[in-house]
Amino acid sequence: MSRDWCAVGDDAGRKAFEDAAPSTLHCNGSLASFMFGHTLEIKGTVTVYGAPAVHARSTSFGTGTFCDAVLTVGGNKFPVHRSMLAIGSPVFLAMFSGDFKESASHNVDITGDYSTAVFEKFLEYMYTGVMSDCSYGELVDLMELGHIYLVDGLVDDCKRRLLKCGADSALTVLQAALEKPFMPENVLSRAIKVALDNWETVVGSSEWAEFEAEHPTASRMLKGTKGTVPSLPSVTRI
Repeated sequence: MSRDWCAVGDDAGRKAFEDAAPSTLHCNGSLASFMFGHTLEIKGTVTVYGAPAVHARSTSFGTGTFCDAVLTVGGNKFPVHRSMLAIGSPVFLAMFSGDFKESASHNVDITGDYSTAVFEKFLEYMYTGVMSDCSYGELVDLMELGHIYLVDGLVDDCKRRLLKCGADSALTVLQAALEKPFMPENVLSRAIKVALDNWETVVGSSEWAEFEAEHPTASRMLKGTKGTVPSLPSVTRI
């Protein structure tokens, strides 16, 4: 990646900064220097190097310091740093740097029915790259946010966790896999297998009645199969 920047500091400090592991950042205009502890003038596509960027992302989360944008979710407002979101999401990068209303207003309305807890975990991942403990229902919502905002690492992490579903979470994951077009086929297959392998537990759960009511065809096919993996009706995958 090309770089066009000027850093204030001694040569040893700059050498250590450059030698650290890189992460890519696409900029359109200048970037606040507080992120790196250097005075930077950044143009075009740059590579941000090493620990300073990682440290800035993790320590900025939840502090409210130097926030320069607001995300609104279900009436709740979340102050954020545009640079942090742009690093992790090409969608946010386009919003804040392109010819969109968000680049001028610095306000983004997030569509979708997401709980405060889910969106806080989404932002935590955007800042730190780490996902907190989540319920399987929260994993589905986080995976959806990852797809919408093209956060590939979050999508992959959610997929890995969903593939570990057990008897107590199989119906939650199966229902999501039937309803959500972004859910991978192997997550659907895993949920079906777990449900069939733990049939008595699944049909005796409080969630089964709701699942039967919302997915009568799928529930009938499961009842009639019990032993082989059925081909259940599902939404078109993307």
